Amino acid sequence: MPKFKPLPSLARVKELVRYDASTGKLFWLQSVARWIKPGDEAGTKCIQCIDITLDKITYRAHRIIWFLVTEEDPKNLLIDHIDGNPHNNRFDNLRLATSHQNQCNQKRRSDNTSGLKGVSWCKDRNKWQAGLSFKGKRIALGRFNTKEEAYAAYCEAAIRLHGEFARLQ
Repeated sequence: MPKFKPLPSLARVKELVRYDASTGKLFWLQSVARWIKPGDEAGTKCIQCIDITLDKITYRAHRIIWFLVTEEDPKNLLIDHIDGNPHNNRFDNLRLATSHQNQCNQKRRSDNTSGLKGVSWCKDRNKWQAGLSFKGKRIALGRFNTKEEAYAAYCEAAIRLHGEFARLQ
């Protein structure tokens, strides 16, 4: 389980930023640097997330948002983006997750050649095969004549094993 930096006090966060629930964005309430004015959007967009620096410590914006809305520190739990978009920080798109649950919600890999998550071609048998990972173990779901049959097997297993965190695409 990942370790996260302790969040600043809720009072300090509320002094520095406000959260706009309709956009999922944070805005500065005061000038924290000479180039930042109150009302400016807070945070720096990275490939995997939006970072925000409060009192010279950088945090993930979605963790600060969770803290502001729930008034509870997520501690060592992850904040999962339900739609898989790390820049969509609307609260209805965020949920607490363990590391395992967060991994279940991963998108189809960019090097996937079948076009379907959990499905690959088995050259040895000339069939489509389906598989997934669950709690660190690879589970083979079988070989099939069509990739659609393999994908159906993947979807059934993902929903059964991963529940609400199953991402089928």
